Amino acid sequence: MRNINLYRLERPRRQSTPLLRHAKLGAFVLVPLLIAHASWLGWQLQQAKQRTAQLRVGAELIQQEREQLEENFRLPVLDEALPLELAKAEAVNRELERLDDYLRLLDSAAVGGYASVLQGLSERHQQGIWLTRIELNEGLALLRLRGNASSQAQVKPYLDSLGGHGAFTGRLFRQFELKRDEAGFQHFSLSSDLQEATP
Repeated sequence: MRNINLYRLERPRRQSTPLLRHAKLGAFVLVPLLIAHASWLGWQLQQAKQRTAQLRVGAELIQQEREQLEENFRLPVLDEALPLELAKAEAVNRELERLDDYLRLLDSAAVGGYASVLQGLSERHQQGIWLTRIELNEGLALLRLRGNASSQAQVKPYLDSLGGHGAFTGRLFRQFELKRDEAGFQHFSLSSDLQEATP
């Protein structure tokens, strides 16, 4: 005869359902993925910490270099001799400008015909005659010559030779004066002006 315990409840047997099996399978797959993701996040965090540490070291090096540059930096000191040298240089520049203006004046005079007149006088120079004064007005409209001659006979050939030179073409020689001093020298003066063009 079988004994039956009337006071003990019989537990039902658990049965594995498909839903439970899928949940277990999902847990087995999901847990490794979560662990891998957590590991990847940990690695990223470690890399970020290393980069931060490198940047901090670089910033410290830059700060040290800046402090060293500030320590070594010295403000430039003005040399007391510089103002005097500058004044001298400016004076030299002014003199050079004056010289340049003078040379430009000489160039303009040469272009204006002064050089040709003076060269013509030098080419017609004769022994025994020397000029003491040459006057040329602006534009060469008027030319005055004063000079000395050792004899009166030398003056006329000299004047004729001037008239035959190309530099004096188109000029009329007027107001000729000749005086003799006590020593026997002849002093002459001569004025020459340009002929007016006839229509």
